[in-house]
Formats: sequence, C-alpha cells, structure tokens
Amino acid sequence: ALFLVPPQEQSFRLHAGRAIVVNFKGVPQLNAELTEWRDRLQTVMNITDLPALAGGNLYQTLDNIAAGYRALPPGHLLNAAHQFNADYLITQKAMEFGTDRATFIHAETGGDDGYYLYKVNSK
Repeated sequence: ALFLVPPQEQSFRLHAGRAIVVNFKGVPQLNAELTEWRDRLQTVMNITDLPALAGGNLYQTLDNIAAGYRALPPGHLLNAAHQFNADYLITQKAMEFGTDRATFIHAETGGDDGYYLYKVNSK
C-alpha cells in the first residue's frame, strides 16, 4: 500500500513498513531522482517554490511544512493522492471528503498532534 503522509513526518515508513509518496527528509541520493522528489513535494504542498518552506533551521522548516499541509483543502489532498495512486491518506485534522471519495479508517489524537487515516476510494 502507498500512503500520502504529512511531508514533515519522518518515521512513518520505518514504523509502518509502508511506502510513502514523499517526505521532506527523504531526499534521494541520486541526482537524477532530485527532480521527482521536488516535484512530488511541491505537488503535495500545492506550491511552486520549494524554498518558500524554508525556516531559519530544520525545525522551523518542518513546522512550516506541517502548518502548510494542515491548511490544505481536502480536495487538493485527495487529488494529490489520486495523482500518485496512493491507497491511503493521512491528515493532521479530521476532514470531510465524502464517503464515496475517501473512507475514514482511524484516528490517533492527543496533545498538539492528531493523525487521521483515510482509505482513498477509486476516482
């Protein structure tokens, strides 16, 4: 299964043993793969200028990414999930997609962070 996760997330694929669309720290090792990583990140975050996410340090950059992802509308996230053929979508807040478009599966809430898992339904 392929997951669209919040791009500031750093350990989902290691803990879950699942593939992800993209995350900020998963920068490819090969030059030829950098363009794909950048394009995926920009598509998911709905931006055209990746450096716009930069903060003064790594933690500020991750906070900027988290805030930007949290602010994305449900329709954009669902479209990005479809574009990359993701099976599941993780958001940081509960969202309404319409039951025919995505099915709520599970929530982990507590403290400042919440994670909501949706099964992406076929187009």
